[in-house]
Amino acid sequence: MGGLLLDVIQNIHDKYAGMTKKQKDIAAFMLADPERMSFITLKELSAATHVSEMTVLNACSYLGYANFNELKYQFRQYILGSRRILMQQDNDYQHPYIPSRDLTDRESFLHQICSEEMTSFSSFLSQIDPSQYFDAARVILEKRFVVMCGRGISLQLLDFMSMRLAITGIPSICINTELNDAIQTALPLLSDDALLLAFSFPDYYFMTTTLVQYAHQKGAFVLGITDSPRSDIVPFCDLTLYCPTSTHLFLNTLSSGMALVNILSSAISIELSMGSRDLSAASREFAALFEDKE
Repeated sequence: MGGLLLDVIQNIHDKYAGMTKKQKDIAAFMLADPERMSFITLKELSAATHVSEMTVLNACSYLGYANFNELKYQFRQYILGSRRILMQQDNDYQHPYIPSRDLTDRESFLHQICSEEMTSFSSFLSQIDPSQYFDAARVILEKRFVVMCGRGISLQLLDFMSMRLAITGIPSICINTELNDAIQTALPLLSDDALLLAFSFPDYYFMTTTLVQYAHQKGAFVLGITDSPRSDIVPFCDLTLYCPTSTHLFLNTLSSGMALVNILSSAISIELSMGSRDLSAASREFAALFEDKE
């Protein structure tokens, strides 16, 4: 990799010798945790390095960046380029910062985003292992309860998956792991006759991970859908399906996630067609009630 993607790391190394002691402490933190630097706030960096916010800003200026947001932008470019995990602090959802130089040619910049999206999506499709999807489909069909959980952007994938399961006659419940009442509703269902389908993408939410861990301990089959083997839920999953979600400006994109749900639900439909199990009886019985009223 070259160009801007490595500039921020190389820049810090090149200018490290000329920094003050406090600036070197800041630089050491940046180099040790570039993922966190992608989204850390000025206040958080100040507290983590035990220096004032003005000292952080002076360090940014010394490194040649116009402001703190530009420094974070360069770290995010580095993370995207090296395919590392993007992490974001809870409740730190700010409008994406875009340096002025990337706005001089908006059409070119947007085309670059389109190209990155297409490359990521194509890579995801090319690496799919159909056998894993059929394994997941069979477990979903075998279990008595299907519980799905996630938060934030994952809720859109949960709704899509729930709709697809309903079409094939499979009941499920969706749990927003930011809602304690919803979590309490799911707990009694998590046993060896249940499947927990957990969606978890950056920033990884501790309550989603905790619910996955609980389900694992209770003997439920845990199917994880996440972006990386480094995801917090992976150690507690019996089977994990991966899809990339990083995008140029925002924390996640849904493109690959939606495709994954479509492929998984297609595998379920194929498995149903291969067997004799009929899951549509409830739909027919419900439709019959309208016929009786005519």
